[in-house]
Amino acid sequence: MSKAENFIIINNELQKYVGDDENVVIPEGVTKIGKRAFECSQLKTVELPKSLKIIDELAFNVISLAKVVFHEGVTTIKRQAFCCSKLVEIEIPKSVKNIAKGAFDCGILLTIYCKVKEKPSGWHDNWNQYHWDGSCSPVVWDCDNNKIAEDGFRYVFVDGAKYALKDGKATLLKFETRDMVSVEIPSQIIFEDKVYLVTTLGNGLFSHYEKLQEVKIPDSVIELGKGVFSSCDVLEKVKLPDDITKIPNATFNCSKKLKEVYLGNEITSIGDFAFAGCNDLHKVTLPKNLKYIGEKAFFSCSNLTEIIIPDGVETIEKNAFAFSSRLVIYCALPTRPSGWSEDLDYCRIIWNFNKNKKELLEELSSLCTEEQLKEFVEYVKKGK
Repeated sequence: MSKAENFIIINNELQKYVGDDENVVIPEGVTKIGKRAFECSQLKTVELPKSLKIIDELAFNVISLAKVVFHEGVTTIKRQAFCCSKLVEIEIPKSVKNIAKGAFDCGILLTIYCKVKEKPSGWHDNWNQYHWDGSCSPVVWDCDNNKIAEDGFRYVFVDGAKYALKDGKATLLKFETRDMVSVEIPSQIIFEDKVYLVTTLGNGLFSHYEKLQEVKIPDSVIELGKGVFSSCDVLEKVKLPDDITKIPNATFNCSKKLKEVYLGNEITSIGDFAFAGCNDLHKVTLPKNLKYIGEKAFFSCSNLTEIIIPDGVETIEKNAFAFSSRLVIYCALPTRPSGWSEDLDYCRIIWNFNKNKKELLEELSSLCTEEQLKEFVEYVKKGK
């Protein structure tokens, strides 16, 4: 039992917890947990009292909190009551009638289990929406009798990672730790004696992983979410499986040390900001089946020196290559198609890339530095 002197309680309101316990049981008689009552504590688990009615704003602004035990009786949960990035699941009793906007600001690890069968009228429309990408924490209704969330997935933890399961396939959502240097993603997982093929990497999976240097992605993966490798400070090289068809928005955005990416030939589109701010990226081979290059896809790639655009590319959005100051673009087509942004005309472009080698070298000599010209001659000699 937690020490009574660690709780500052006035008129049945717990106004502040001043202890340093990691596991806390709040005493009976408390009817309200006040604003920021547990802020900056070392709390890991908390059991709420049966007498509790109201949880105020930012009451549990506690990064370390991983488990909350509710009892029937709570009626109101206010805005951002739970700001707990390590909280992986929470169960809301039937007694709760009112939940404010963004009550659970807990990140992608959280799954919310509700004993009621559907959302009561007193719950805000965005009560569980407080993620960086605008997405919601998944919700399982009627959790005493059901394990499947309202989006049709079952959310589980296997070997320190959260997955969404459905139809024999698994989406890898997040790891419990962000300190990994090297990661090898499994091609399959086993849960409750059933095998699930890992086919998808979820939104922001490795976003802001500051120590990540290496990722091995199995061939089973055929889809990426948005921003999977965004702002990976020391990641230098990534090989994507051959069956991936789309590079979504912001996939490698601001991964400043990225030097090399292998893109399979099945890729048909590269999304907005996909490689924006990749300062160390020197060269990219675009897939032969590519159709679409999004807005600012290669924005401010300051060391990117050359890129060849296949003749099947139908659309290039505005500023796709803006502020990539060293870049020379080689195009298989003789002129700019109507689907390509007009601002592309301000880039250094070699049109009709497949024409006579002599004519091309003469044109290059007036547009490229000596170093770039040497690189291109070697490129041609290799027969690429």
